[in-house]
Amino acid sequence: MRALVVGLLAGAFLRLFYWSVRNEWPAAYSSVQSALEAQERERLSKYLLLRVAPVFLVGVFAAVTADRLRASTGIALTAMLLVEVAGSNGLAAARLLFVGRGRSPRGGLLSYHVTVAVVVVLGGLLALPTHRFIAAAVPKPAELPAAAWTGLFAAVLAVSARRLVGSSTNQDRDLDRGRSDVGEDLLRYARQAAARQDCDADVVEAIVTVEGLQRPRWFRRLERLKGRVVAAGTYGVGQVSAPAPISDEASIDELCRRFRGYFPARSGYGTVRTALFEARVEEHNPDPVFLGLVSAEYRRLVQYPHAKSLQTARDGRPEIEILPPVRVKRNWQLQGTAWLPDGEVLLAALHEGCEGPTRAEVTSDAPLGGRWRWQAEVPLNVWSVWVWGGQSPQPTLGDPNRTAQLDLSGY
Repeated sequence: MRALVVGLLAGAFLRLFYWSVRNEWPAAYSSVQSALEAQERERLSKYLLLRVAPVFLVGVFAAVTADRLRASTGIALTAMLLVEVAGSNGLAAARLLFVGRGRSPRGGLLSYHVTVAVVVVLGGLLALPTHRFIAAAVPKPAELPAAAWTGLFAAVLAVSARRLVGSSTNQDRDLDRGRSDVGEDLLRYARQAAARQDCDADVVEAIVTVEGLQRPRWFRRLERLKGRVVAAGTYGVGQVSAPAPISDEASIDELCRRFRGYFPARSGYGTVRTALFEARVEEHNPDPVFLGLVSAEYRRLVQYPHAKSLQTARDGRPEIEILPPVRVKRNWQLQGTAWLPDGEVLLAALHEGCEGPTRAEVTSDAPLGGRWRWQAEVPLNVWSVWVWGGQSPQPTLGDPNRTAQLDLSGY
């Protein structure tokens, strides 16, 4: 009886601890609420450390206390692990089986919960052969009330600190973390795949970025490992349903195929119609947190241009866009986007004291069609910049429909 009470109290303590640092990830898409959660998502080792280390330490406490009370350490640890696993991964697995939520086969998440539960049980049982070596660090039964008050005070401080850390999170930093996890090679592949399927590359890039934040590289590897046992599931950085494991590139191809021909509807002022945009992305994933993050990343990718051509392209945006210039030492760094049939953008810069425009070199992200990005550098003494498409050696100054002009004299 004493062993059972010790185990139940230890399990209740674990449940209280994990409740204080709780988050819904990865069972549901969620925003990063603290630096602790950011570290948890970054690597599998850090995630498992958070799940196993507290269970092991509390297990040592329960085993030592049971020994001192001359009760069964096995019963104490078993009771503790039943309370912890049943209240965490066991409950989540039961919801998947009997309630069901999500847009895709649930085998991936179910396998995840089973795997974590097994690892947690093993971590807790590790206290059985090791608790005697660190028994001196565990308070004696007579000291437990004082130790409990001290622990409660420390827990209040920990929860308060977590709230303070959580309130300082930055959404842009979170999205940058997602882009870093995906990597530049896959992001470039996503834009090229979107061009092949004639869909908006920025929409695809935004979705892939958010999926990379919510399903980091180590988690995607676990999903593919799970696929050797339960084949059907969602895979890759595109998080698309597939009958068997697929690579990140294949998931991007499938994602683009599902968005084939899609470009966000825009108002007469050129702004995206948010409700229609979210309704379309919702077909891929209806989670409200996911929708909010994709919308935020899309706004970061599609910035309002400081100069543009009047002619619009197939995606409803100006054929040529020039973003705000950035000074880099004694040069202007110019960036923008273009959608041109011949895939070429030329730049002309009017220097102070020159009679006419002179050419400047433009680099791009090697387009395969669709909208692509370009950049160039010009000296600070430039008055105006024209960007236009085609093979003409001179800017078509009289045709603003096909030319974007940026006046730099006011910068």
